[in-house]
Amino acid sequence: ATAITWFFDHVEEGIILEDDCLPDPSFFTFCQTLLGYYRTDARVALLSGNAHYPGSLPPESYYFLKYPATWGWATWRRTWQQYDYELNNLPTNSILFSEFWNVTFDKIYHKKMTTCWDYQLYYLMQQQQSLCLIPSVNLVKNIGFGEYATHTSVAPDWYAAVPLAHIGTLRHPLPSEIKSFEPAELWAEQHIFQLEPPLTFYFRLRRKITYLTNKFFHL
Repeated sequence: ATAITWFFDHVEEGIILEDDCLPDPSFFTFCQTLLGYYRTDARVALLSGNAHYPGSLPPESYYFLKYPATWGWATWRRTWQQYDYELNNLPTNSILFSEFWNVTFDKIYHKKMTTCWDYQLYYLMQQQQSLCLIPSVNLVKNIGFGEYATHTSVAPDWYAAVPLAHIGTLRHPLPSEIKSFEPAELWAEQHIFQLEPPLTFYFRLRRKITYLTNKFFHL
């Protein structure tokens, strides 16, 4: 995270690509185009090169997700300058998270989990109610799985089957379609974060009620 902070101290926008991530060349054009397209749209926090969801997708060249995907991604200074590695405002946060995220954020806050930085990005996105842009095909392949990896010693089944692909001319969604694509969101919760479906629905309902309550009382 320190290197990314240094990066955005010097540029307004850019691509972050770790040494174990192999991009298709079209990934760079994809990022360049969409960094410009959504430069001033605060609803979009970052762009990803990862596409893991195996189900049917909208007809456009990309969709949106409430979770960040950071094996090859791009963002703007406007997003990263709000990033807080230590989650200093966690005690006063009013957002309702599932038990998985509550435990994870508590560990980060109390410095019991110090090797991650992307969970904090999700926390930021939830605070801002912003989204991650996901391509319709996978543009970056993580080749860093193995015994010497920090986090990814074994490739999960859902990832091993995802090929590297090329993306051509972009077809943009309508502005009204900038919202989390629910089928992919539910798939991520069940397969990547391994949340149980009943709990997922329960906390989704609680979060919606809390959002509407806060909105009503702040009118």
